[in-house]
Amino acid sequence: MHPKYIEVKGVFVPRGGIAIHPFANWANPDYGYADIAAKRLFEQLDMA
Repeated sequence: MHPKYIEVKGVFVPRGGIAIHPFANWANPDYGYADIAAKRLFEQLDMA
């Protein structure tokens, strides 16, 4: 894989436990997606 931008989000809701939503993203600096990656990351942090 040689992505320009990649985003992975997991949604885990165990029975009777605390739900977790891990999120990771990466932007290839050669294509200028760094601003999008930062914006998406901060959107995920705001949802916490």
